[in-house]
Amino acid sequence: MIRVLFLLSLVWLTGCYESEFVDMITDVASDSDTLSDVVQSADSAPSTDLSEPGSDAETDSGFDLSECFSGDYIIETNADTVGFSEYPCITGSGSLQITETSLESVSLPKLRWIGGSFEIMGNEQLTIFEAPLLNEIGEQLIIENDYSLQSVVMPGLSAIGSEVVVSVCTELSTLQFLSGISEIHGDLTISYLTVSNLSGLDHLTKVDGKLQITQNWWLESFAGLEKLEVVGEVFYAIENSMLMSLAALESLVSVGEFPSEEWTYDVYFDSCSSLPYCEICALAAHLSFDAQFSIYYNGSDDCGSSSGTYWGVEALNCEAASD
Repeated sequence: MIRVLFLLSLVWLTGCYESEFVDMITDVASDSDTLSDVVQSADSAPSTDLSEPGSDAETDSGFDLSECFSGDYIIETNADTVGFSEYPCITGSGSLQITETSLESVSLPKLRWIGGSFEIMGNEQLTIFEAPLLNEIGEQLIIENDYSLQSVVMPGLSAIGSEVVVSVCTELSTLQFLSGISEIHGDLTISYLTVSNLSGLDHLTKVDGKLQITQNWWLESFAGLEKLEVVGEVFYAIENSMLMSLAALESLVSVGEFPSEEWTYDVYFDSCSSLPYCEICALAAHLSFDAQFSIYYNGSDDCGSSSGTYWGVEALNCEAASD
């Protein structure tokens, strides 16, 4: 069949006469395939290029890609929302942005995947975003500077191709919209939120890049990260002043497998003033190799209150933690 299809394309390129083409096809066609079967098979073969919005190919979800939007789309007004609401996807590397809108809610009930990035940024009045069927984001997800945002509803989201940023959304009380994500192929940044834990990240096992949890002043624990095993670059916890426990990181065994050019050390704990030193010692004890720690201005307890940089659990002098 491969040779037949090759000959078909050769005929098209060279303008081979029909009689000569028939002779060539007859020589290579199998006993089970007649010439008409071969030609019909070639004519009816569906396109598999999912980046082409005009293709007749269907996704796993069953919709025709010709129904999808091609290019970048920005939602700022209600008319923009209505204009996009019938599209099930954005093909190729096209992005979707909801930015500087005066809308209080945006609902995209048919959206299933976005080929490029998805950004919800700078919306002072937006309180709720809903995309109940959204399954995949091809590149980054950024939700940032949305001061009134209380709810992001994306229960079907299971894949994100690049980094994830959730930052400066002070009314957002949960990360449940990320509950279907098991791996993040880039950085994960959680900052300036009012959450008390990280519930919603319950299925996350790996962050390829940096894990940055910073300036979350109501964060008390990392509950929600119980399945996290690997942080590829740097684990960075800064200015989480009410953080008291790292027990949820019991499965974390590897940090810094791919050293970051930006940061010198593998693990940073800085200005987490309620975090007992024993918690840092316990984390260091179950890492699979001697990570480099930078520790400053955290809490104190029987394990100590040292500030400085350290290489491995032994350098941390965590004798009390092991008693």
